Amino acid sequence: MQRQLLPLLIAGGLTAVLAPPATVIARALRAVDEPGGRRVNERPIPRLGGLALFGGFVGALFLMTPPSSPRTGLLLAGSAAFIVGLADDLFSLRPAVKLVGQILSASILPFFGVAVRFVSNPWGGMIALGPLAAPATVLWVVALMNMINLIDGLDGLAAGVSAIAATSLLFLPQCLEQPFITSLCLLLIGCTLGFLPFNFHPARTFMGDSGSHFLGFLLGYITVAGALKGRAALTLSVPFLAFAVPFADTSLAVLRRWLRHRSIFVADADHLHHRLLCLGLNHRQTVLVLYLCSAIFGAGSVFLARAATRLGVMILLGLTACAACGLGGGIHRCREPKPSPRGFLDA
Repeated sequence: MQRQLLPLLIAGGLTAVLAPPATVIARALRAVDEPGGRRVNERPIPRLGGLALFGGFVGALFLMTPPSSPRTGLLLAGSAAFIVGLADDLFSLRPAVKLVGQILSASILPFFGVAVRFVSNPWGGMIALGPLAAPATVLWVVALMNMINLIDGLDGLAAGVSAIAATSLLFLPQCLEQPFITSLCLLLIGCTLGFLPFNFHPARTFMGDSGSHFLGFLLGYITVAGALKGRAALTLSVPFLAFAVPFADTSLAVLRRWLRHRSIFVADADHLHHRLLCLGLNHRQTVLVLYLCSAIFGAGSVFLARAATRLGVMILLGLTACAACGLGGGIHRCREPKPSPRGFLDA
């Protein structure tokens, strides 16, 4: 057990050590969220916490895993995703430019054999994606990068939800059977836990796009190379449950902006965390409620990974309907959402 927890402890320790220097670098580069405008933070907050997450993960990865082709592909694609987010933190990239960068970074994975080649059919058998394997992989990884980016609207929310999702993936049978994937889950959990003391409300640093892009990429890589790999691939209902909170938030954001005839890249204050704040919860209560929701759905994904796929789809649809009804009730009760205490830089 101690040996299994060692990657988590090393990643967490390295991230915690790197967080203060990352704050200093952010201030030196003026990568700081100043009060005013759409932001309501009362003091300037550095937004390059992603440097600590990236450095902690990569350092622990070199210490805890041997050289291999999967590790090389992970480092190349993950570094590219991190750089795209870092460039946005420093230079405020246009959405289209950022999307192209995300696609290019995710496109590295198929060249190293990391792709969604099969998907379980809920009614039996497997579906071979064939030539669609690479595009499906890129789409999935880019989607997760943006999901984590969009949910990064409150102090500690994205880091905590990512840690819970990684814990859920860790206990999936397909991931447990692969030592490298198990190590990645532990490293990701360690990095986020090491970062949370600096990011939980009241935050001393934000992870920024560099951090949210990197965490989203890692979660995408783990699902593609672990849960959705080979002929033993899980049904898609399992990873959708593991990422239920960011998936629901992103889907509703896209639908909401489309119905309002607005660009999907235009920020608004109608995300799940805004709804909860509007209903009277404070900052920490809102984050903890979403942690609890993520944990419940994550535990459900682990259960469904061992259940019949058809049952998994039915439960997924039922939970989605319940969540939609709950959100609809919240929207009806709250016509004028309060602004997020964190602000909504990218969401």
